[in-house]
Amino acid sequence: TAAEQVLVITSIVMILGILTFYWRMYPTIRKFDLQGKLIPKGRSIVLGLMVGGLVFGLVTSILV
Repeated sequence: TAAEQVLVITSIVMILGILTFYWRMYPTIRKFDLQGKLIPKGRSIVLGLMVGGLVFGLVTSILV
């Protein structure tokens, strides 16, 4: 396995990449969902929860 420092840096980079997607793409996905262009309806909520859970897990792994 990699050194602990490398794993922490990798986790931080992954968090930044995920949050960049969330910041740039999520508003558009949410808008499409509210307009009924996504099937099934409510997909943006599930996506938001998944992204939040992933970021939470990565932050937790850094802190523990």
